[in-house]
Amino acid sequence: MNTPRNSAVVSQADSIEAMYRLFGETPPPCAKAAAETVPEPYRSLLDHERHMTVALEDHHHTSLNLVVKGRTHTPPFYARQILLLGGPDLRVVLFGLMRFDLRQVAESVQRQILEESIPLGRILISHGVLRQITAPQLLRIDPDAELRRDFGLSAAWSGSVYGRLATILCNDTPAVDLLEVLPPA
Repeated sequence: MNTPRNSAVVSQADSIEAMYRLFGETPPPCAKAAAETVPEPYRSLLDHERHMTVALEDHHHTSLNLVVKGRTHTPPFYARQILLLGGPDLRVVLFGLMRFDLRQVAESVQRQILEESIPLGRILISHGVLRQITAPQLLRIDPDAELRRDFGLSAAWSGSVYGRLATILCNDTPAVDLLEVLPPA
């Protein structure tokens, strides 16, 4: 799939700082990461142009549950801070921030997104929304206290996790900005 790579496509997802600002928060320390420096399984799970919902369901062999930690809704924009849970123990498999321009989808899709019960990728797929995901910008992130807590890591845990910034185009128009972060493998 050919996806636009020019900077005009990216709106908020140009930085992790912009995504965290949506919630009045400061991001944990991070740096851009070249794909070849990202260890597996992070690289396979992040360096693609598919929905993370699908990639994580395939990887964990399970459907995912959505937990919304926070939201802002100033029409037409809706943003949320989420955790996706998977597996028999319902552990956190993704921390995410998203900002959606709801004008880019039908009212039925908007309603389902605002219900906050199904992961976004699954909604867009089930409604047949024509979508593309921009080539992601990979990130190496040093989790702060909140991210360590979300991932069930001790306060003493040190190390990095990896994530990506991306934009989803719906019908060739930028619609969703994403920050998606994976817990330690």
